[in-house]
Amino acid sequence: MIEIRTYDGDMQQLSEFCNMVWSRRYLGQMPFARWTPEFLEWELDDCQLTRDLLVAAYDGGKLVGFLPARPMRFHVQGQTIDGTWGSYFSVDPDYENQPVSIKLHLEQRRRHKAHGLKLNLGYAFTGYSVGRGQKFWLKQTKMVKPVRRVGTWVRELDPAAVAKFSIKRLDVLASHLSRLVLGAPRPPRNPEAIRPFVPADAAPCAALLDAASRRAELGYAWDETLALRQLGFEKATRTLVAEHDGRVAGLINYCPLPLMGRAPIVVGLIDFLETHDLPHRTALDLVRSALADMRSRGMHLAMALRTTSMPFWPLARTAFTMIPAEYSYVAQPIDFDLPDWRMRRLHVHWR
Repeated sequence: MIEIRTYDGDMQQLSEFCNMVWSRRYLGQMPFARWTPEFLEWELDDCQLTRDLLVAAYDGGKLVGFLPARPMRFHVQGQTIDGTWGSYFSVDPDYENQPVSIKLHLEQRRRHKAHGLKLNLGYAFTGYSVGRGQKFWLKQTKMVKPVRRVGTWVRELDPAAVAKFSIKRLDVLASHLSRLVLGAPRPPRNPEAIRPFVPADAAPCAALLDAASRRAELGYAWDETLALRQLGFEKATRTLVAEHDGRVAGLINYCPLPLMGRAPIVVGLIDFLETHDLPHRTALDLVRSALADMRSRGMHLAMALRTTSMPFWPLARTAFTMIPAEYSYVAQPIDFDLPDWRMRRLHVHWR
């Protein structure tokens, strides 16, 4: 008999379970992330409320399903709302004929109401028809509201590795062509203005991120604690800051994320890039410094969400390419609603 309860294992066991599920479902059919224990610790082990929202399904002592949510405050069209974002949804393929997914979903909604959380946000991947998330989430039209379609920016750092990884033939061809055209990223012209993040940067970085979020229609509500966790968790993430006029005026935050396609690669996933207060040349140097750092650490591809809050000019000038929308950003209102959930200006990251 399937029992729904709070996950009681560690992040190593969770990593192994999620990767087993995604490999069995998608290997050779579509690209998918390989979640490391350090990455999951960064995302899902920050406070007691997060742990309370690690909803799992067990068959006796065997883990067969997992649906977490990460608490987050959001700015939503001028309002500040307590909610969550979700990812990592995994159900053992041997149990797909049992109602494990819907049981996890209903229990997660119950816990949201119990904790006064009014909103859950996340992504459904629509780039490949075999993706299970789109089939589950996008059919629940009464509970799940599409916000907008989202594409990505990509910049190949090792085109040969990306060609071996790519599943679609056109992507393989594009990678071979880019090897002839792109070359290595240029170094920054003024590297003295760029340095690694330190804990004392958390407050000014939070101010930059929260200001950017308030310029969007939907984004995270940033404070010093959240900034320190997102930008400074050294086991999973890397952040560079740019100084201008004696203060921190820009940042780029990215993490190594293993992906599996036809072959494995490591993506440098850019979560946040803030250049609003920087001169153009310093913004360009900030991105170039990050690309050089990714390449030195063995990453094969740089990637960022293509949203209005991700600055166009520094990415375009450093040879990033725009990829058409392959994700649907969706909202699941719990005790909160809007007349129209469609929004263009987002300040969020990809998971």
